[in-house]
Amino acid sequence: MAASETQQQRNWMVGSQEHMDSNLYARYHRDVWLPESVRVAAAHFLPFKDTELPLSAHYTRIQRKRRLPTVLRMPWHYDLIDVTTVRGTGAIFRVFIRAAWNHTTDFCMVLEGDHEVVTAFFISAGDMHQTLDVSVYEERPPSAAEERLLATLPLAELQGEKAARRQSRPDDVT
Repeated sequence: MAASETQQQRNWMVGSQEHMDSNLYARYHRDVWLPESVRVAAAHFLPFKDTELPLSAHYTRIQRKRRLPTVLRMPWHYDLIDVTTVRGTGAIFRVFIRAAWNHTTDFCMVLEGDHEVVTAFFISAGDMHQTLDVSVYEERPPSAAEERLLATLPLAELQGEKAARRQSRPDDVT
């Protein structure tokens, strides 16, 4: 895909999906950087296990096409994949989780505010989605030792190191 097409898609996403606006929201992904404080806040945000979850209008629109369940309950076991917080307050805005559905399939869903499921989909249990765009997620800040080391490097080397770090991240994620 051409760079301009990618940028056009990103512009459309930001315009149509408020949570994509990095000025308003901070996004964290388990395979990029998910601070412990955000992980804990997300755990407190999510409802108790086995709680019946309300379904959004969007969910009900896509339900038949994707063959999604008509009733959802909070799973007992899940993986925390992606958390979106409100910039400035740190309040949890939405949480994306993945849970085993059966031996071959996982169920992914996004919950917002009052635990409403805004979207969901089934995915093969072994599918480790390889198209993660790390640029939309917050990066781990450098440690104090890394800061000291970076301060000794010339600016051109520093920029090259940052680019190399981005390229070396694993992208086999869900």
